[in-house]
Amino acid sequence: MTARDTSSEIEDRAAEWVARMELRELTPAEQAQLESWIAGDRRRLGALVRGQAIVTSFGARLDDTPQPVIPADELPQPRSAVFSRRGALFAGFAALGAVGIGISTLRPFASTAYATEIGEIRRITLEDGSVVTLNSGSRMTARLAGDQRHILLERGEALFRIAPDTGRPFAISAGGNTFTTSETLCSLRCISPREVRLSVLSGEVGVDAANHGGPHFRARRNQLVTITPARGVEIADVASEELEQETVWRSGKIAFSGDSLYHAAAEFARYNTTRIVVDDAAVGDLKITGLFDSNDPARFAEAVAGMFALEVKRVDDEIVLSAP
Repeated sequence: MTARDTSSEIEDRAAEWVARMELRELTPAEQAQLESWIAGDRRRLGALVRGQAIVTSFGARLDDTPQPVIPADELPQPRSAVFSRRGALFAGFAALGAVGIGISTLRPFASTAYATEIGEIRRITLEDGSVVTLNSGSRMTARLAGDQRHILLERGEALFRIAPDTGRPFAISAGGNTFTTSETLCSLRCISPREVRLSVLSGEVGVDAANHGGPHFRARRNQLVTITPARGVEIADVASEELEQETVWRSGKIAFSGDSLYHAAAEFARYNTTRIVVDDAAVGDLKITGLFDSNDPARFAEAVAGMFALEVKRVDDEIVLSAP
């Protein structure tokens, strides 16, 4: 009986594959080996995608100017014969330097970055026919080549309508987690660098929350998955109507259902440079329910002031709500 690989061994092997793919295109034999390796353990695809996300994120931040080549003998040497995930990727970079290739030429399979400004919503059709709607103040990097379909959601929020292709699973990395599907309609929001919320509107999504100590599982239609360092993985079954509120931003709206005024102010800040400021805890804890235009914080403030008999004051780029 073959011993099951540890998570560390899987991460190390995945890093070796990523480094090899960054150096050159895999041969047919190597591609077959990779597919066989992935099929042998459901944790392996997630590890491979996380490794690719490291490189994609690194590459997306490089500018187009030539980068100096660092001689291999000047690079720090690993402390042991066992490569860590980062060490394996670093070894790949060192190999490039040894043959005189600049780091700026790392990516044989190009990545494309997309971003939105505050108040902008952008609809993007990818090469495979998948459609991504990118919310305000968001950024993602797409990498579609060969049998790979991968998105790194670096910040913000996006709605994904994934084109069906069972031979090429679609993997999304966000907050150190991996979400894999072949056909679905789902949204992902990076609430913070390590806090992510997944809403599944149709289909199923495989969730690998390894960085948060969570198991691999499948999220299904009408499920809301929240992953945080403090609480781990939380799964909730919700009504379709409630889940649809998660994506009303596509229509330029914000929906609240018993949310605090503090929360509402933070949500409006995602879409506007004019900020709503609440200077009183009692006011901030007031509960808001309703559907509002995301680009009109002034009208929202006036409506709330009318409901709760608050004072509204405009100071430069701030709208201050306070008790009378």
